[in-house]
Amino acid sequence: CSSDLETWTINSSPIYTSTTQYITIYRKQKLENMPDFSANFILGYDLKGFSLRISYFYKDGYSLPNDIHYKVVQVMENKLSRLDIAVKQQILDNIYLILNLNNLTNSKEESIYKLLEQPWKTYQAYRNGINCDFGVRIEL
Repeated sequence: CSSDLETWTINSSPIYTSTTQYITIYRKQKLENMPDFSANFILGYDLKGFSLRISYFYKDGYSLPNDIHYKVVQVMENKLSRLDIAVKQQILDNIYLILNLNNLTNSKEESIYKLLEQPWKTYQAYRNGINCDFGVRIEL
């Protein structure tokens, strides 16, 4: 299977004629803007009015290839892992205490954009830090 279009030529005597036929070629390729590996693990525990959820997310780093679609810029993303915990406790029949702890690993999301026609790099990083939400839920 060739990656280029194939040309078929038909000869007839005494007049020469040429016919081109385009053939569709299918090929496997990696999804764009997607890491090779990502995973999300969730572990939960429920007992009577208590609930605990632990979530771990991992994303492998990746870079976009330099080909005709990306003549101007090359993008590289770093790997990312984060840990979240959610806790809920029922204290009365209709009242719950809720605690969410997000990004306990204090992960930083990084992107590097490199202009191929210029020698410098542009760097972007987001560190959301460790976030905490606390609340009371009342069911009426």
